[in-house]
Parts: sequence; structure tokens; C-alpha cells
Amino acid sequence: MSRVVFAASAAEFGAILEGGPRFALGCADITASADAGIEVTGPHLGDEALDPFRRFVAANPD
Repeated sequence: MSRVVFAASAAEFGAILEGGPRFALGCADITASADAGIEVTGPHLGDEALDPFRRFVAANPD
């Protein structure tokens, strides 16, 4: 694996999915520990990536 591309940040997801799982390390932190260079880019899609999660939360308020 030489590159990881992500759509939205953990902070953006966290604002929508309150009480959901949280990660102590970001993707860039994890891939930095690899023995080969891995490029990490993003967030790239912002609201487009978050909209399905917003709809899920709206449809499942409990």
C-alpha cells in the first residue's frame, strides 16, 4: 500500500456520531509507523461523505 485517501476527518464524523467509537491515532500517525513511505491525503469529499451518516443519525435518533 502506498497511499491512503480519505473522504472526511475523524473530527467531522465525531461531530455527527456522538457517542460513537473514537480513535486515539489518526491515519497519518498509523501509517508513519510503517517501514515504507505511505502518502495520506484528505479529507476530500467533506459534506458529500458525511451526508449518509447525517441521514442515518436522523433516521435512528435513539
